[in-house]
Amino acid sequence: MQIIKSRNWRIERLGFVFALLLAFLSLGASNAFSSPLLEERHPILVQADSLTEALVAVHSVGGVVTHELGIINSVGAMMTSAQQGQLAQNRGIRVYESLPLSVASETVKTVRDEFSPEAYDNNHGTQSWNGPWTEIGDDNKPNKGKVKIQDGQIKLENDNRGIERGAELANAQSATLSFEYQRKRMDSARNYVKIEISSDGGATWSEVAKLSGPDSDQRMQSASYNITSLVSANTVLRFRTSPDMAGKFYIDNVEIQFSQQAASPSPTPTSVPPTAVPPTAVPPTAVPPTPTPVPPGGTPGTIPGSVTTRDEFNQYSYNGNDGLYPWSGAWNEINDDGGISTGHVGLTLLTLNDLNGSTRALYLNEKKIDGIPWVGVYGVSRTVNLSTATQAVLSFNYKRVSVDLADHILVQVSPDGGANWIEVGRVNGGIYDATFQYARYDISHAIAKTGTTAIRFLSQYTPGDFYDYLYIDNVMVEHNGATQPTASHPTLVGAHTLHNQGLTGVGVSVAVLDTGIWSHPALAYTTDYQNKVRVQYNAITNQIDSEWNAISTEDSGHGTHVTSIIANKDRTPDNVYRGIAPNARLLSVKAFDANGAGNYLDVIRGIDWVVANKDTYGIRVLNLSFSGTPHSYYWDDPLNQAVMKAWEAGIVVVAAAGNTGPNPMSVGVPGNIPYVITVGAMSDNYTPDVLSDDLLMSFSSVGPTAEGFVKPDVVAPGGRLLGLMPVDSTIAQEHPSFHGFDDYFNMSGTSQATAVVSGIAALMIQADPTLTPETVKCRLLATARVALDSNSRPAYSVFQQGAGMVNAYDAIYSSASGCANQGLNINADLSGSQHYQGRANKNAGGQYYLEGLQGDGFTWSGGFTWSGGFTWSGGFTWSGGFTWGSGFTWSGGFTWSDGFTWSDGFTWSSSVAGINAWVEDEQITTSIAQQRNVVALPDDNPASDNSAEPSAPIQQLFLPAVTNSH
Repeated sequence: MQIIKSRNWRIERLGFVFALLLAFLSLGASNAFSSPLLEERHPILVQADSLTEALVAVHSVGGVVTHELGIINSVGAMMTSAQQGQLAQNRGIRVYESLPLSVASETVKTVRDEFSPEAYDNNHGTQSWNGPWTEIGDDNKPNKGKVKIQDGQIKLENDNRGIERGAELANAQSATLSFEYQRKRMDSARNYVKIEISSDGGATWSEVAKLSGPDSDQRMQSASYNITSLVSANTVLRFRTSPDMAGKFYIDNVEIQFSQQAASPSPTPTSVPPTAVPPTAVPPTAVPPTPTPVPPGGTPGTIPGSVTTRDEFNQYSYNGNDGLYPWSGAWNEINDDGGISTGHVGLTLLTLNDLNGSTRALYLNEKKIDGIPWVGVYGVSRTVNLSTATQAVLSFNYKRVSVDLADHILVQVSPDGGANWIEVGRVNGGIYDATFQYARYDISHAIAKTGTTAIRFLSQYTPGDFYDYLYIDNVMVEHNGATQPTASHPTLVGAHTLHNQGLTGVGVSVAVLDTGIWSHPALAYTTDYQNKVRVQYNAITNQIDSEWNAISTEDSGHGTHVTSIIANKDRTPDNVYRGIAPNARLLSVKAFDANGAGNYLDVIRGIDWVVANKDTYGIRVLNLSFSGTPHSYYWDDPLNQAVMKAWEAGIVVVAAAGNTGPNPMSVGVPGNIPYVITVGAMSDNYTPDVLSDDLLMSFSSVGPTAEGFVKPDVVAPGGRLLGLMPVDSTIAQEHPSFHGFDDYFNMSGTSQATAVVSGIAALMIQADPTLTPETVKCRLLATARVALDSNSRPAYSVFQQGAGMVNAYDAIYSSASGCANQGLNINADLSGSQHYQGRANKNAGGQYYLEGLQGDGFTWSGGFTWSGGFTWSGGFTWSGGFTWGSGFTWSGGFTWSDGFTWSDGFTWSSSVAGINAWVEDEQITTSIAQQRNVVALPDDNPASDNSAEPSAPIQQLFLPAVTNSH
């Protein structure tokens, strides 16, 4: 391996040695180097006015330098607490902990209720609650009584009243409860509301907080509590008033945000699935289940070019779509009551089922209901469009509990949508399964050549002990009949048209700072078989791993997946490139390990290397698919300073917004920098040819930032994007259900959306190599497409979708300029002479707005808005000349009503800052969508000017004039 030579920072070595000697003599050898060796050292970032001063400062107290970060006049060092304390006394030195960062495979989820509409069964998070809210001590009517929904908030009054709701939080690694509240006329300490959590379904309760009087809040307050120790599969949350309650208590935006680490695959079952019986119709004999069991869920990819249609029953719904290719409809019950959790067919929770990190499964039972035994045939069926497939395999996991010997379940397939059925197998009784078993059937002979193929599980129970249960999980149809959904991101953004015009990223170098890269041929070579990976730099070891000869440095899978979205040269069956810029040159900068973990020191060193070598390797684009929690204003964060240096050097920096939405002010570092291009995520909702059902992903982080800037700048496809990944990488092993086919995995997140935009930037620079980062950003903003509802108004606020969804074709042919980063001076920002604030603010009513601008999209209550029927408009332009990109000089008096302030000399915590988590894609139905908060309808009268913070909530503002950008 080639060792990187130190960058020439214009340090005179003799002067440097002399300075160190003076520092050493001034402190004394024993003071500087004796006792600290016995103390534990920690990674620290030390910043000064020059690299030389930082080096001298560290050596003067006996610290050990590990990183030279000349890009921000800093060094990384291992130091003791005592040494840190010594440095902290030096006014010219700034000391930071090396915060951890991550591109982890954690799944961030939310259950949330914004209490609109006026109902107890709203679901505004990424996951559904376990049932509706239940009132305590009242009439259980959402619009009447002492407990009710009033003006989009829960209102509690009188003594011993309350409300509770359950949530499934099984396998949660962490969980946080947050909500907003307001007390009115609670005139003594005896007036209070208890917030309690039960982890056993309500049998016992733990008090989380008690919000008491005497107090009357002038506006809604925010509360947040760590409830990690109290979560379970049967978590229940409740708010309960005191026995002497007087006054009123209002609650809004109740949310539990939790993270789940996917469980390892279950051990391979040892028993052999039951033998399939011959079909009852004319088609060829059904193939019996695979005699050698395979891991739960099967092994996708056994059919060449196959994709999977799958339901893992993770959601409390019959609409689950966990595969690459969607089902044609929902599960339908046969001869039962249609209830998801009632009757003889439904979904249930199991304590011993841990096939994929979920404890939910489908059940078919023979249990007595209301004392009446069931005798007859019932079951469940679902359809999938296999009209273009030639091969298909059905597989599933099952578990028998007290199924009588005479009983069995038929596994059937219909080639004509349900008119006629072919039996392909059966699950016999007489066995009590300790673990889930696996069955697999070739159903190629039953494919419907026109219309849809149906599958069903049908009970054949005879009267017995009335406690027969069969559980079914991970139902999957693997087939080769899907071409459209396999490469939606190039077609969604119009890149495929540019490919046909010869724009494929040739000659443009894109640096990807991530977990490394896999030497897959689709990434290692261009379409004409030239080497594509220019250089591979390891920022962790400070070494060049390889030049012009791609080697595998990937253990996690994240970096490869992201890189393949940018520059994969493989094609889909319908001849579309799978990468946005398939011939762009690649530079891999490895700064994260196999678990997706990294730290500020290594990441900043990676950025430092990119900037120092931008001319050597022609680096024009830097992809940053990670995000950390802000701990300071954007200009004070050392990582942000390094990223700003990259932008100043002429590199187009594309950063992820983060995956902690849909709450406002959730955009992370470095996406909170006003200069760079920050990207949120949208999805085609499994229908790439239909724009009217596309949606913003609820996990996508949204703005504004703490400094008042609108973020993200744009959104891009980030749901279920196909990308390459080694099958033995960490993410692939921990998330086997994300395996699409061969070496392809479908993943979701703002990481993927960021990669799409980086690829577009490469195409833009190939078309016009003179483009500056500001012009690239301007044209992406100017040609983005805003999501509009059926009344041609924004379906999402500007704080959620920025300028809208990117459009590669229009961006290439745009002539827009001067519309990004207006009023900002990055040189002044970096020097510290000026800092900036954006136009965004929050009024007393809790609404976010842009000063001086009016319109539905410029005012936002913080809800996840979607009206249920919209499209990404072709060329809708926000009025105001992209004013969200401009800034005012920081006055120091800019305050949020929530009190977004950091003290002088802010403290960096040691908690995990990285939040770029893997997330599940979501398919939103119209019924769910209509439960989302809808953007306020326009009034007959225009609102007053918003140039100053309103004293009352801004509501029902007119939409700005619609113009066409073409």
